[in-house]
Amino acid sequence: MREELYERVHPLIREKFPEFAEALSPVLFTRENLPYYRARDLARAKQLLIDEEKNGNPLFKQVTVQERMIPGLNPGDPEVRILISKPVSARGLLPGCVGIHGGGTIMGSVEEEQLYFMRFANRVNCVVVSPDYRVAPEDPYPAAVNDCYATLLWLYDNCEELGVDRTRLGAYGTSCGGLLTAAISLKARDEGKVRLAAVYLGSPMLDYRNTTPSAVEIDATEFLWSGPQNVLAWEMYLNGLDPVPAYASPSMAEDLRGLPPTIILCGELDPFRDETIDYALRLYRAGVPTDFHIFPGLFHGGDIVGAGTPFIQRIGDMMMNGMSNLLHKGYF
Repeated sequence: MREELYERVHPLIREKFPEFAEALSPVLFTRENLPYYRARDLARAKQLLIDEEKNGNPLFKQVTVQERMIPGLNPGDPEVRILISKPVSARGLLPGCVGIHGGGTIMGSVEEEQLYFMRFANRVNCVVVSPDYRVAPEDPYPAAVNDCYATLLWLYDNCEELGVDRTRLGAYGTSCGGLLTAAISLKARDEGKVRLAAVYLGSPMLDYRNTTPSAVEIDATEFLWSGPQNVLAWEMYLNGLDPVPAYASPSMAEDLRGLPPTIILCGELDPFRDETIDYALRLYRAGVPTDFHIFPGLFHGGDIVGAGTPFIQRIGDMMMNGMSNLLHKGYF
């Protein structure tokens, strides 16, 4: 890693680098090595869930998790596996959220973020429905968008069964989860069936062009995501698609008017920094209520490396509190 980038990392995150030596090694995910890393990460995630429950993580008593299969969006689409996380203490109708995992469109699973979905359900006091959507390159665009939008429509159509207030629905995700959250927000606005009350985009992957200064500057492949990795991921996700529509790359959306109130957080050392800034500015100009923050010293995935530090806890609290306010009170 270039010394200049290393020195800009927040010191509380930098202190934890030795614990994440393997994750911070300069590896690029490619078509050839994806099967190995996917299998490794899924196995680790499943084992972590077993260990956390065995070791008495209170979330397992505070939140129930149910697995379901729901219909795909279009004829011929496969069923979508979802996890439904609901607070045990739920009383009356709760808000509902689609929670979308990250992974750069090429990796990730609901198991890898299950603890986060459970924590969100407990902290925000809402029902979280999380799709295990299809990923590239085996299933390029629009597979992931279709699976996530099918999940949103299913949530809307099944609010009564789930104990969810149809007027208080949200969506959230980080990285590729932010891309897919932005995509289904645009699609929901355009189709008009579901009206979202709140959206969270965490370090969102929005612009396939990879030409912004931050996409070029943040080239350290030791970070959990970098400009060079982003180029490869978009190539696999788009699979030669031309032109690229807004549902595939939300930065391409010409009109952002009518989108729901949005919280956007990103790091200074994130290759997505500048496309996130541009998207936030365009939301403001479109009259969309937006709470936007750039955090100095934070790289993409720095919240994983720095988990438990006061710096990362502050970022998480801002997101959770903001979404709770929007979903329960109607304001930031």
